[in-house]
Amino acid sequence: MIPALRKLAERIDTEWKEAGYKPVDLPEIASRALADARPDREYDLSALADWTLTVPEFPDACNPFGPAGPPAFTVWSNPYFFVNVYVYTTPEVVVHDHDFSGAFMNLSGVTIHCTYEFGAADAIDETVHVGALKLKGMEAISEGRVRPIEAGGRFIHQVWHVSQPTVVLVVRTPPLTATLRQFQYLRPSIATQVFRTDSLSMGFPERFSYTRKMAEALRVSESGIEFVKSLVRRERPWDAVWHVMENWRYLRRTGALEEVIALGARYQGEWFASMESAGTDHDVFTSIYWPSVTSSRDRIVLALLLSFRSWAPIEQSLEGLLPGVDARAQVIETLAGLTEAGVIGADLQQRFLLPLGVK
Repeated sequence: MIPALRKLAERIDTEWKEAGYKPVDLPEIASRALADARPDREYDLSALADWTLTVPEFPDACNPFGPAGPPAFTVWSNPYFFVNVYVYTTPEVVVHDHDFSGAFMNLSGVTIHCTYEFGAADAIDETVHVGALKLKGMEAISEGRVRPIEAGGRFIHQVWHVSQPTVVLVVRTPPLTATLRQFQYLRPSIATQVFRTDSLSMGFPERFSYTRKMAEALRVSESGIEFVKSLVRRERPWDAVWHVMENWRYLRRTGALEEVIALGARYQGEWFASMESAGTDHDVFTSIYWPSVTSSRDRIVLALLLSFRSWAPIEQSLEGLLPGVDARAQVIETLAGLTEAGVIGADLQQRFLLPLGVK
């Protein structure tokens, strides 16, 4: 497996070098090479395990997830691009775009791939944009299917990994930080920059790292709410958004959430009022204990419930992905089982069922 990936990387490097190493050309070159080479046919996780035990020196790495994310292995790199293997054991990835270009292929497993557009976007500043996030398409990607990665807002997507594990091969440039930023999208209308450390892992601005710790420390004191209010009033837009996100349940429990969002709309701008919807959606996403969602059917159901906002497309997609299934019965079965197992709360079960008319 590893020799085949090295050979693939060398072919991509040769073709891309001849094209002048322009980032805009890599998606097409890498996609063509992946489709021709079909490295999924030589995929072997045990071979990757042997490589980690026997390689004398590892390539310069690019791990965009950091130590808390899924296992990520850079198996080949040079100053122009990386060849990474990601092993996803949980299904969820947030909606995001990219500050790099390249291509990806599933080496093993199936992924539900959702693409989005972010219409009529306005920049609050360089780190926060507001617009209208709209689901553009959904497809199931199996082994050997290749998808290019375009840098910037032309390619916004979310991936739900159905199989356990789902192993993905990614050919990508380093961050193109001189020309663009990477964003995470919060439904229905807010995009916030993804910050990276020097090692290319996810991180936070230094000031936010300190103030978030202080907010956490003060949650048990009488001054906790006032401190969060001061953060929303005084900090820049990105910090204000994520201070509310990180303190969402605390503010809701204490009855201060509505007041804090209104305060943000007053000091940050009217756009901040959409935090009510964005925060609720994000809280639903993070309230699920994803490591315990192991069934492929349960993963598909949750992906559809979190991607669509009405019953008809959920039913159509579920019956297309699981031919012969009774969509309503499957949704009820999944939510009941996950609730009984403590993976989701009873309140979340009702939140999913009632708006869809499923009883």
